[in-house]
Amino acid sequence: MKFLKPFAAIIFLFVALPGINCTADYALSSPVEDMLTRSHWLVEHFQNRNLPVNYENYRIDFDKKGTLTVKKDSGITNGSWSKSFNSSNQEVISINLFTTDALLMELNKEWKISSRSSVNVSFEVLDAAGTTSRLTIRRDE
Repeated sequence: MKFLKPFAAIIFLFVALPGINCTADYALSSPVEDMLTRSHWLVEHFQNRNLPVNYENYRIDFDKKGTLTVKKDSGITNGSWSKSFNSSNQEVISINLFTTDALLMELNKEWKISSRSSVNVSFEVLDAAGTTSRLTIRRDE
């Protein structure tokens, strides 16, 4: 009987320890974060206050550390981005570009992810006046 208790403890350790998952102390990224940070993106469509806005040839790069870069021709605008959840528990991406360019400032919003595929991510935001802005970005192959 004395031998049974230590034997049971050893069996418990072999069964329980492999089930313990040790991870580093950092937030795990979501599939959307992984998708955004692994590619360059082009603005495919942007509609603000029911009017289409031309973002042709704008390339967006999302960095894993929260840095955002928008490039068009030789112009580069930097900013930040983050992912969170809104009060309805929907995933949102907040964009904050450091610019005075009115066109780029239109992107400075908290965008709800409305759909995604392997090549596109679509976002939308409802403003205080009740109009919806829509943004679709496409993977730059």
